[in-house]
Amino acid sequence: MTLGRGVWFDRMYDVNSFKRDMLVVIAGMDDPMGTELTAELQEYYAEEITVGRVYPQLDEMAEKGLIKNALG
Repeated sequence: MTLGRGVWFDRMYDVNSFKRDMLVVIAGMDDPMGTELTAELQEYYAEEITVGRVYPQLDEMAEKGLIKNALG
């Protein structure tokens, strides 16, 4: 962590737009599951969204402490 920036900034500075969108969708779900998250994201994206794309992003966000753990 860089002094003066704070924990939140250091966790969020390199979050890409897809991860940001994932966080927004997760925040609006009661009990999110990876497959449900994938389906919800698909409604907003023209290209195909696969669980193979979603789960690695979830793992990275969990490692940064942005989410508690990879969704089941």
